[in-house]
This record gives sequence, C-alpha cells and structure tokens, in this order.
Amino acid sequence: MFGYFKYFIASLVLCTCVWTIQANAATITAASCSRADVLTAINDVSNGDTVAIPSGTCRWDSAINLTKEIIVQGAGIDATTIKGYGFTVSADTNNWRITAITWDGESQSGRPFSIATAKNWRIDHVKFYDYASNIMQINGYSYGLIDNCKFTDVAGEIITIYGDGAPGWARSQDLTSIADADRFTNGTIYIEDCIFTQSNRSADNAVDSNNGARWVFRHNTVIVNPGGGFENPTDFHGKCVTGWAYGTVATEVYKNAIIDNGGHWIQTGFNVRGGTGVIFDNEVPSTWNQLLKIYNERSTQLAMDGSSCKDKGPCGSIGSCTTTADNSSAPYCDEQVNNFYIWGNTKDGVAYNSVVVKGGGCVPEHVVAGRDFWNDDTKYPNYVQYPYPHPLRIAPSAPQNLR
Repeated sequence: MFGYFKYFIASLVLCTCVWTIQANAATITAASCSRADVLTAINDVSNGDTVAIPSGTCRWDSAINLTKEIIVQGAGIDATTIKGYGFTVSADTNNWRITAITWDGESQSGRPFSIATAKNWRIDHVKFYDYASNIMQINGYSYGLIDNCKFTDVAGEIITIYGDGAPGWARSQDLTSIADADRFTNGTIYIEDCIFTQSNRSADNAVDSNNGARWVFRHNTVIVNPGGGFENPTDFHGKCVTGWAYGTVATEVYKNAIIDNGGHWIQTGFNVRGGTGVIFDNEVPSTWNQLLKIYNERSTQLAMDGSSCKDKGPCGSIGSCTTTADNSSAPYCDEQVNNFYIWGNTKDGVAYNSVVVKGGGCVPEHVVAGRDFWNDDTKYPNYVQYPYPHPLRIAPSAPQNLR
C-alpha cells in the first residue's frame, strides 16, 4: 500500500507541474507547416501555450531553435509531414512536448533533433522515416520521455544519450525505489512503446549511450525485415571509448520484443560495456546465438575502437581494482560492468539468458559471473519498475484558450 501511495504522490507532483504550466494555456495555429510559419507561431506564444501545426507537407532546411516551454502539436502522423530538420532545444528549456508529426529525412544525413540539458519533456506519437544518420542526440543532465514513436529505416545510433559527465560511481545506482527523484528526475531518459523497423537501411543501435547517461528501454518492438539491419538493439558504452571521460551509469531494458523477419544482424544480442542495470522479460528471435555481450573495456587498454584507458595497462593485473585504498568501487574497476542482472528472457518461448563475455584477451577475473553480473535468473535484489505508463503520459489535459 505504501508503495502505491508513493507512486500516487510522484505522479501527482509531475502532473501538478504540467497543470501549473498549462492552466492558462492558449493555442495558436500556424498558418501552414512551413518553417517560417511555425517559427512565427512559436514567437507569438508564451510558456505553457500550444502551437498547432496544420496538416500538409513542408520542407525545413534548418532546425528551429526551441527556447520556450510549449507544446508543438501536428495534425497526426502522416497528416503533418516535415521533410528535413526538426528542433534544436536550447539548454535549460524544460517542460516541452512535441507530438503528432511525421519527419521524412529523404535520405539526408543531418540530425533532425538535438536536445541539451532539458528536463521534464516528452516526444510522443511522432514518426521518423528515411534518415541516413541518427535521429536525436540528448546531452547533459536531461530527463524526459519518448513514447509511442515510430523509427523507420534510420541509420547510425538512432537515439544517442550522452549524460553530463558524472562518473558512474558518483551517484546512486539504486533501482529499488519508485520515487521520482530516484528514477526520473535523477537524469533518466525513458523510451517506451516505440517501434523501430529496418527494411531498407542498416543502423548501429536503437539506443546508445555514454558519459554518465541513464535510460530505460521498455515495451518497445524492434523489427528487422529483409533489406534492413541492426548491429544491436541497444548498446551501453563504458569508460575510455569514443572519447568520453565516463561510461554509462545505469540502464534498464525490459519487456521488449525483438523480431527478425529475415533481415541482417551484424551482431546478435544486447551490448553492455559499463555500468549497472537489468535486462529481463525480453523476447528475442531464434536467429540470435546470445542474449547479451559484456565487453571488458575498462581494464583493457586497447578498446574496441582503438582508444585507450591511460591508467590501465593492456590486460593488466586487476589488483589495482581490488583494494578500496586504490579504488573506492572495489572489487570493480571504475566504470566497469557491475551489479548487472539478467533474468526471464526468452527465445522461441523458452528461457534464454545466454551471456558472452568479450575480454579482449584479458583474464576472465576482470568480469566475473556471480560478482559483476548474474544470468542464472537471479533477480536484482528488491528491484521495482518505475510506474508504467510513465506519469507524463497520464497528466490531465489542460483547458484551452483561457489566457
């Protein structure tokens, strides 16, 4: 009972924030879906208002810089279609929402969305189609929700999450509380009830992350059709890779369906390279020969892309990681895969929790089953899921045109 009461309070707080912002909201309809007309409408509204984009197809040759806490709402997927660019969200622009629009990339390589240090935002019921690069990059201490979106034939790392550079051990990694401050406003991005489909293009991942990121990938569907491909559904980078100072802090991947209709998987399985988290109750295709790949990159100097961890020799002794005098996170190396639990996953309806550890030739003591990860159906102790659907999806509708 107390747990449900905490959920009610957390939801009420989020809803109250949205209600306060929108209580006196007005709606202004752009003259058309053109970039110029949408920008004019945005310039005419105040925080809490809604800009409605009418149906039609328009090209945006550059992104609109969003600096207001507003709702941008199209007429619906495939009713309002924008070709090319979308929005660049300025730092500390919070409490915004973008919904009911299709973005058609026409094979361009320009990223349509960039988000910097934004809080309490939502992107929902949006379709992204035919982009030759990733769709959105999220930077800094950000938290928000991406839900009920469609990502079709997109290249690269479709959603890239770069945190604010916090060391993996600098903040709590606890996954046993449903309190908002522990599971959302602590800088966690939620991606839920989305569909990622590849039929004519190959992508690296649906989601990738680094640099102190936290995220949850749940209740999504990832589909590979003939002619399309994914390297992995998700990838969580560790320290000393791709030039970032720190790795991923925590990830939760659960209740997703991975479907292979004869497409191309460059590699099979989820990728984990650093941080803590859970992977459970996912259904994966029969073509996979492993559920999860864990990479030992922290204590291996020569990482996957040739970058290096300067304070660790290649395949050096783990001794420097095992004493608290040398390493406060002992017995783990800093930013290494740790406290990771895998359970309840299935392949063709049969339990499947196969883990392969890629050590780069290093001795196996650097990443150890039963100490750093568990794939024997042991559950994360006292783990609880953050409320689903996400509270931002059930906020009360605001009255219109009261300002």
